[in-house]
Amino acid sequence: MTFAARYLMNMLAAPIYHQYKNLTLHNRTVRIRPQNWQTRSIFVHIPKTAGFSVAIDLYGRDPWHFSLVEYGAIADLGAFHSFTIVREPANRLNSMFHYLKTLRIVHPSATRLQSAGSFVEFVHLFADHCGPARYPFLRSQVDFTRLGDDPIGVDSVLRFERLEADYRDLRERLGLPASLLPRLNASASKVPLSRSDRSVVEKLLPQEYEIFGY
Repeated sequence: MTFAARYLMNMLAAPIYHQYKNLTLHNRTVRIRPQNWQTRSIFVHIPKTAGFSVAIDLYGRDPWHFSLVEYGAIADLGAFHSFTIVREPANRLNSMFHYLKTLRIVHPSATRLQSAGSFVEFVHLFADHCGPARYPFLRSQVDFTRLGDDPIGVDSVLRFERLEADYRDLRERLGLPASLLPRLNASASKVPLSRSDRSVVEKLLPQEYEIFGY
């Protein structure tokens, strides 16, 4: 499918997305649910970090991809333990690159990402268009965790690469019993990245590596 055809299809579906966005951004009950109060926690779900598995196990639902700032706009963050999951930046973008290819419809602003012919093209497009106010798939990991001048405003940062151990520690911190983390919504097998591919990500998104220690 050509870029023009994809863009037209995504534009036709855009009103549905905007209705959902307006509901979620302005309705406190959508973002803060009883499960958040029960666990006294807020999960900042960064796309393609295995967050769906954690969300289902902890809340029984996926809280969508709200940033810490978006949560803070409708809730007292001090009343909750906020946490997120981060992932090695190149691997996360590689997962996103392949995942978007499987979707029939995406937000219009992500159409160019979906149409990228190579991983390197995808990374350049992502770096050029990402930002904290953008569609979730056009946000860097730092865009999700920043709060004011603090690039990591959440209380806990779990790592994809050691998720089972970090999640076990989180549940203990929240006063919850141990739980075996399910493997849900896993992406299909991806083409391994070359050293050259990884260098492009390191060059274009250095703060991802610096801030999260990758």
